[in-house]
Amino acid sequence: MKAREFFKVYDELTDPIPEKFRKIAEIAKDCVYFNGSKLIKYCPKYDDVINYNDKDCDFTIGECPDGEISINWYVGNDEYCNVYVTENFFDNFDEFLKELKEYVKRNNEVETEKLNRALNKRDQKRKGKETKEYQEYLRLKEKFEGS
Repeated sequence: MKAREFFKVYDELTDPIPEKFRKIAEIAKDCVYFNGSKLIKYCPKYDDVINYNDKDCDFTIGECPDGEISINWYVGNDEYCNVYVTENFFDNFDEFLKELKEYVKRNNEVETEKLNRALNKRDQKRKGKETKEYQEYLRLKEKFEGS
């Protein structure tokens, strides 16, 4: 492959990235994360994409050992951003979006379950405390009424 051919293919792959990022952000913004006390809108995997707003970035693309593809860019001159995508990002973007929707759905189920476990744990702890306090009340009541 000659250099000009390479650059042509590279441009064909990278030129659509900003529009694809907008579509990804629309889906990934619905992702939730349990922060220890509540669910918040946050998607660590696609955070850089959600926050992407520079239309004239130069992207670099690299292959990862696990088969994913790394898309990298700089915001300004110093903030490095990246996202890892499957081949479908380039080869079958509609399928990539389906995979992303499924990822968000599964993620939200997992994070909601974390919240529910934390709420149940908190409720059990509160009930246990209430039971101990009630037992102490009964003991003191018996002590003072029995005197």
